[in-house]
Amino acid sequence: MPWIPTLNKAGALFSAFPAGWATTFSCIVQLESGSLDVSPDACKKVMALSVGDSLYVAVPLLCDPIEEPSPYEVRRIRGNVGTPGIAMLIPPAQLEPPEYDMNTWNIINHEPYDGRQEDSFQATSLHMSFTGFTLPVDLRTRGLRDTELYYMETRVTVHDHGAEISDLDILGSLENKNFRRIPACQHDKSFSRGPNKAVAHNSMLTMVDNWFELLDDPERAAVARSSGNWLGRLSLAVVGLQLGYHVIIVPHDFCWPCIQDYWKYVRFRNSTVSFDTVHVQSLASRGPTKNVPNARWAAFNDVDPLAVSEKEALKESSGDDAASVDAINPYIRDLYAPLETPSEESQPIGETLRMMQDRAQSAETKAQKSTDTSDDSEQMLKEMGEGRVIIIC
Repeated sequence: MPWIPTLNKAGALFSAFPAGWATTFSCIVQLESGSLDVSPDACKKVMALSVGDSLYVAVPLLCDPIEEPSPYEVRRIRGNVGTPGIAMLIPPAQLEPPEYDMNTWNIINHEPYDGRQEDSFQATSLHMSFTGFTLPVDLRTRGLRDTELYYMETRVTVHDHGAEISDLDILGSLENKNFRRIPACQHDKSFSRGPNKAVAHNSMLTMVDNWFELLDDPERAAVARSSGNWLGRLSLAVVGLQLGYHVIIVPHDFCWPCIQDYWKYVRFRNSTVSFDTVHVQSLASRGPTKNVPNARWAAFNDVDPLAVSEKEALKESSGDDAASVDAINPYIRDLYAPLETPSEESQPIGETLRMMQDRAQSAETKAQKSTDTSDDSEQMLKEMGEGRVIIIC
């Protein structure tokens, strides 16, 4: 088979060939037919196969977008599309953009987010239909009377209360660089309580509780509420990406510090400083620890923070680089500042006076943290609004 790539097998860890949905569908065609060899390049846009009494569907079409399946997972569903041979289902080349129906009256509130998680998209559903366009796949064989393998253009549309909203390209959209998944929250409740209060009922954060509030640009950062409804969350994520939004999908047990961590990571990635250098320096200053909440930034960059600190902390780096990091990105300086040790020159004081000083310092620190949290949340929401961010919870 001429399409099989030539790779250095000595450098391969598990498999000599890269796995993906295109390769998986190519293998399924070979196994189901017993004779048809189709290149994975011919299956790049394929989202499902219909053959015999089986439908092989790429898993992202069937799961919550917060899940991250392997790029070769396919699920078999009993059934078919009612056509002979092997039909490879592909999305239309040109998706129909969502349009407003000027004959209907729609209420668009765009009210401030109230801090609650609800499912406002219970009437959302996905439907599959066919455009009628089919194209035989060139198998480089002659003499066949019937078409054994062909593309079938398939529309996947989202409906709300029976009305069509938009066409979807699910596989293509979920590979968009503007789509991010927030991992499960690991913050302490007491740590996340302050930031949660800072954003609840904030006029800079809008609620999206119906499709018209999403299609009409909120002009501010927004939260689309479809808690516990994977179908609604998937539809919102894909439509949001197709409309050009920066989509952040969060798990059920999320908190605002999780989103703050991610947004600070976005700021950091957009700066001119090398992420790896600063990450190694910051973790080396404290040593391996799981108590630094923002150490999970590395998960977005496919880097294990503990592995980095253990294996690369000994890399040489100049003090000028660290100073430039502090100047460009104060969040790194604040979050990864080395732990201060008590001064050896401090004089002993009485226990009563010590307790009074500790209480005063604690109250002052608490008030300062509250002010800093509020200011940081305001700045974050302003930047998110400018970046057209939609958070799907």
